[in-house]
Amino acid sequence: MKKSSLQDIRKHNANLILNSLMHQDAISRTDVAKITNLAPSTVSSLVGELLEDGILIEIAPLGSTGGRRRMQLGLNGNYGFFVVAEISRRNVTLHFYDMSLTRREQAVTRQGKLSGDDVFSEIVDAVRNIMEEKSSLSGRLMGVGLLFQDDIQASDFSVMYSTSLSSATISLHDALFTCFKVPVLEEFSLEHTLDDALSAVDRRDQKNAALLVFGKQVWVSVMLEGKLIPLRDGSASIITHMFLHEEKNGNPVGSGSMEASGTNLVPFILDDRGGKVFIQKACNAIRMICMLFSLDTIFFVGNVQKFLSPLKAELKKAMDDGTVPDIRMLDDIPATDKVNTIAGQVRDRALVS
Repeated sequence: MKKSSLQDIRKHNANLILNSLMHQDAISRTDVAKITNLAPSTVSSLVGELLEDGILIEIAPLGSTGGRRRMQLGLNGNYGFFVVAEISRRNVTLHFYDMSLTRREQAVTRQGKLSGDDVFSEIVDAVRNIMEEKSSLSGRLMGVGLLFQDDIQASDFSVMYSTSLSSATISLHDALFTCFKVPVLEEFSLEHTLDDALSAVDRRDQKNAALLVFGKQVWVSVMLEGKLIPLRDGSASIITHMFLHEEKNGNPVGSGSMEASGTNLVPFILDDRGGKVFIQKACNAIRMICMLFSLDTIFFVGNVQKFLSPLKAELKKAMDDGTVPDIRMLDDIPATDKVNTIAGQVRDRALVS
């Protein structure tokens, strides 16, 4: 067998051991062998290497089984750290975690509209400050998580990245990977929001759902059989055009200001005067979505609560009773801690990469 193949097998087995420890309390070598189905000698050898590298630590002895004392194994919280950046249009919040996923540091960047270059600089400067100054974190940077909030897409934050040889516009993901040479994970708040919504209801009856988010744009995400499906713009698609109110001359009200000024979706549609317009547009949009997908529930996010009852009444008139989905506001559905979730995903990817 080739040497490279033996190395691949050892790395695979080491990853199995790390996986067994990532989501468990401290356990012994014997427990690791049972969980991974690896030979005790293999576990003992690889655990020794992981202890020597500083990734694992021995925490405390367990009860004796008649032979040598069994030692609890755990991840070394000081081996390295991770950062998760919550990215909105006006600021970035940075969360720093140690290897045990304890949040040790948090920083909010300057307020104001941020470009991709701004976000990149804020993350890089904060990480370098953590590494150069005394802080509660130690070790090296192991990975970066990017959580894009609201209706933000990764393409909104491109970076002009320069080296001694050339410069080019690249994604924030690629710029951070090039700078730090660590795994970079991208996640989107809309995906987690829809998953939170489905977690709050009975999945047996609510496997098929959509999420409509009303903000600067109108976004839709769809989940069928409990799985998010790809749409035109990725995991979510912009359907703002379906909600624009047209004047008699055919020009959409507010269409220019929506992109230029960053104001919320056509204020006229969402105020009391425009209530009828919103209900009509929402009804048409939902009918169109339901023609494409068979849905049990549609969740709304945004300042549209007051239009919910008349919208439901209008939908019952416009659609067959058997095809009208349940319309629910998402405000009262508890959300998971998305930042902690992503921190765990970043750590897991970094350790087994």
